[in-house]
Amino acid sequence: ALLGFYWVRVFNITCGLLTAWLGFLTVRRWNSRYAFLAPAFILFTPLYFVMLFSGMTEILFSLLLMLSIYLFFRDFHILSAIAVSFLYFVRAEGILMIPLFLFALLLKKRYKAIPFLLTGVLSYSLAGLLYYYHDFFWLFRNIPYTGGEGGHYGRGTWYHFFQTMPEYMGYAGIVMLIAGTLSLLIEFIRNGWRLKSESFFIILTVCGPFYGYFFAHAVLWIIGEVSLGLTRVMAGVLPLAGILGVRGFRFFADLLPRERWKLAMALLVILLTVVPGV
Repeated sequence: ALLGFYWVRVFNITCGLLTAWLGFLTVRRWNSRYAFLAPAFILFTPLYFVMLFSGMTEILFSLLLMLSIYLFFRDFHILSAIAVSFLYFVRAEGILMIPLFLFALLLKKRYKAIPFLLTGVLSYSLAGLLYYYHDFFWLFRNIPYTGGEGGHYGRGTWYHFFQTMPEYMGYAGIVMLIAGTLSLLIEFIRNGWRLKSESFFIILTVCGPFYGYFFAHAVLWIIGEVSLGLTRVMAGVLPLAGILGVRGFRFFADLLPRERWKLAMALLVILLTVVPGV
């Protein structure tokens, strides 16, 4: 920021590219032959593409969240916990991710990693104590987000974030997200509802953050607390919809008997994703 808005945009674009790369590596980690689709599904989701050229915090949030997921599936659980712990300090919604990753670490019995979920809070608390507020509990006593009477926020319909999905996700993205989510749930059920299966960990660390973030904003907009109903906030988790979309593509591709048809469908979906994004 000290270098000016141009370099803030360069920073955001770099974060977006890194997010797409980590998305590709994560999907490839799940042994998906269609991992090459992940960067296109992430970068050219309509809203995400626009936000790349802004100075907003959603892009950095998406990078840190994707890094947390990638590290978790690479079994770098302590590093994943540290990354998750700083999400709240990029965007306040990051607080929602901590319980999900805590549960995931408990299921994997990675108890040594759990205390590292406090790294961000402790770091910022100490920084505030030593250098600015001189109060270790400043994070709780100086929260800038206040709603209710006299607040600067509004309220609206329960379907607002559903209704505007085509604008920020595109129709292809919506179809692939739904298909990916359903195929993941079906796989989890077929695996005997095993909580330690890979499908459940994906549900916990990818579906959980996406849908938790989505419904949290929907509820806040309904009740009129700390929300302006801005759809741009969804950019923070759109890359998760992108990697779920790769699973959705696989769901449809498995229905096609010929490789050339699968290739044609891949090109069509990429086109339907890229054109609205641009």
